[in-house]
Amino acid sequence: MEKISINYTIADSYTLLKLCETNNWFTEGSQKQYDKLFYANEHGCPIEEIATIIWLCSDETKHCRRDILTELKKVRKAFEANLHSNLSGEYKNWEEEE
Repeated sequence: MEKISINYTIADSYTLLKLCETNNWFTEGSQKQYDKLFYANEHGCPIEEIATIIWLCSDETKHCRRDILTELKKVRKAFEANLHSNLSGEYKNWEEEE
């Protein structure tokens, strides 16, 4: 059986994109900068650095790094909880098939 490795810092890229759109973050960033954000998120970059990347590409008069970091931590916690509950359910179903 192949081991699956998930290294997201926050959540999957779609969730991170929607989070940015919902909060009007990254409004001053380019597509190339978005690509770098997603790369950092997908390769386990520290959450503090992800918050800084988002803050640097956002309107600093409307958003502060601390608030972005707080929201990222909430989303990461929810994503991890959802991931663990889904994996537990899949494992349970696999056990029942034997």
